[in-house]
Amino acid sequence: MDETGTSETGVIMVRMDRNGRSDSVAWDTSGPLEHRFMSSTLDGGMLSGWTVLEAQWSPYHLDEDLTVSSDGTLTLRDGVLLRVADAVTIEVKGSLDVATATLQGPGAGARWAGILVNGDAETDVALRGARLLEASPAFRHHGAGDVQMTSTTLARSSGADPLIEVLPAASGTLDLIDVTLRDAGGACMRAQGPGVDVTVNGLLFHGCGDEAAWWRNLDVTASNLTVGPGAGAGLHLSGVRGAVDGLDASDHDGSGASLHLQDIDGELRLVDLTLVSGQGTAALTGGPNRALDLDGVHITGAPGLDVDDSAGILRDVVLDGPGTGTAFIAHHGRTTPLEIHGLTVTGYALGVDVHADGNEDPAPVRVHDASVHADVAVAADGHPLVLNDAVLTGSIQLADTTVEAIGGSIDFDQATVLGSGVLERWIVQRFISERDGTPSDGAWTVTPSLPSVVVQTANGQGAAVDLSLLVGRIDVNGAVTTTEGSVSLDVPGSPPVTANVTLGSGPVTLTVLGNQAPSVSFERPISGARVMESLPIAAHLSVLDDHEDAEGLTYDWTVSDDMGIVMMRSNAVLSWNITDLPADLYLIEVVVTDGYGASTTVLLDVEVTPLDTDGDWTSTCSELTWYDEQTAKPCGPDVYDLDDDGDGIRDTRDAFPMDACATVDTDEDGQPDDVTCPPGQSTWLVADQDDDGDGIPDALEGASVDDGPSALGLVAVTVFVLLGLVLLLRRRGGGGGSNLSEKDLVHL
Repeated sequence: MDETGTSETGVIMVRMDRNGRSDSVAWDTSGPLEHRFMSSTLDGGMLSGWTVLEAQWSPYHLDEDLTVSSDGTLTLRDGVLLRVADAVTIEVKGSLDVATATLQGPGAGARWAGILVNGDAETDVALRGARLLEASPAFRHHGAGDVQMTSTTLARSSGADPLIEVLPAASGTLDLIDVTLRDAGGACMRAQGPGVDVTVNGLLFHGCGDEAAWWRNLDVTASNLTVGPGAGAGLHLSGVRGAVDGLDASDHDGSGASLHLQDIDGELRLVDLTLVSGQGTAALTGGPNRALDLDGVHITGAPGLDVDDSAGILRDVVLDGPGTGTAFIAHHGRTTPLEIHGLTVTGYALGVDVHADGNEDPAPVRVHDASVHADVAVAADGHPLVLNDAVLTGSIQLADTTVEAIGGSIDFDQATVLGSGVLERWIVQRFISERDGTPSDGAWTVTPSLPSVVVQTANGQGAAVDLSLLVGRIDVNGAVTTTEGSVSLDVPGSPPVTANVTLGSGPVTLTVLGNQAPSVSFERPISGARVMESLPIAAHLSVLDDHEDAEGLTYDWTVSDDMGIVMMRSNAVLSWNITDLPADLYLIEVVVTDGYGASTTVLLDVEVTPLDTDGDWTSTCSELTWYDEQTAKPCGPDVYDLDDDGDGIRDTRDAFPMDACATVDTDEDGQPDDVTCPPGQSTWLVADQDDDGDGIPDALEGASVDDGPSALGLVAVTVFVLLGLVLLLRRRGGGGGSNLSEKDLVHL
């Protein structure tokens, strides 16, 4: 019974009003209730020192703005309830530590102004299981400070305000771990950097109004993001750097994209994305983007993915459609390509759609390892497209561009080509080179059998190479295809091979012949041969090669002396007459090389002996005295022999010391007075017809000088006889009386 005398039964609310504040409790009137109403006040203004709010004095009421100064700390223990008046702010410049406490507005639609971080490098905020309710915004990071939220819920902002707001002037860190953002006015989170490092592990967006999150120019490391229902769009990332690992937007039910990417320049990696299409909007949209990096994208709905003016790499993309719409849209590409590695498309009317305007010249969209099942598998209008190992089920439509299909499975009969469009069929053919049963590195040249106006030759290097070959082409004039081609293989050390082969039916193996180095030996001279000066060394080789005639090989001759100095060089084939070598020991080296680079080197030592005109340097010639005791004559090479031509006349008295057929040249005109050759010898000399050189032929003078000894001749003979006697007497030491020996007479 209340104060008016009215009686109620069942569960009723009991409210107490005091000093403008009210509190209520539920009472089951079937039994007694004992409850103590508590109301505490947290004063506004500047808070210094350490203030602790305990649950037993809860709820607390804050009616004015509160600033936690740089030397202040505010702590809310577990179970604390802090009611904050309309538009009141808790600004933190020092430290704020909130456990499993609740901070909420006064109710009745009023909103407090939330927590504002605007301190310095020492400012820190920790929300550990806290609930921030009915604040707009609930949390603002506008200045310096380090913030950590763990198992915290922020809910029920109003108007266009987000629940979390980060401004460009902010600095420090913002760590969100298992945080729930729900029932926002404009967005659950709006954050822009670049001064704050944001780390997220577990973040739920639910009922976020216009969009779940808008991040711009931030450094982010995020994982386990969930976009629930109740938001017009999912995440909008612009100029974000870092990584996002795990985004589940499968419950997204708004009209916008689950994920929009803008100004991504290669510094953001996104992994494990589950997205759904909006109402008429693709699940993943974006542009412009210089370098996307996505791995593991699963999209449900149509349109599936729609990017403009974007490049980068997408990996493992799966699009599952409702049977209508377009799966993959890439328009107005950049000068660097957009690449998709691993694309699966099912349940769409159009699989892959690429487009560029006539004044654009984008790099091709490159699709690798694709499986596309659609009524129209590919439509390309003005934008080049390269399909690597793509299996297409459906038709192909292209206009004013080139589509290259490399490998895979494509039905050319379902292709429609308009304008200047070209559809090219390429295959990746493996070629293997073997020699003597082992792989051999070689240079490949492959030319498919297509008309000269379209044929393209491919080149490669290796023992096993995979070459991309153009084997088919369709344009408005018709189609040409082939399964044949010519192959040439050049393996160093082996003859080249050329063959006509079938393409596209498995690896092509070519076997090249082995190559042996030439077999080379000296036929002449023999090793250690001695050849006298002025005589040629007639060197001749015996050469055999397994692929070429000996005359077709390359020869490199060198002659080196015993100091290793190269004296002569030649490229003579098989034979070389080596001349003009001075007396010495020599090494003849020949390198014989075949046309495939194999070579053999042979060596031969020879000796060039000093010139011996009369050939008396025999085994009986003493090399100490250069005198032959058996013949009783001077001997040896010309440099030591006193009678080089062996005619019995010393060189000092012989006008022709190198020619035994002549001795005297009275008038010293180079013609001998007489020519008389010993048996077995000949000469080019001709007897002088005017021995004394007086201009009168000998025959006209009546008697030539040769007819008898002159007075001068007799005197000379006498002098030599006397000289011989003197020498004989000296040999006998003054004794004598016996005749001169035959040896001494000859020596004289």
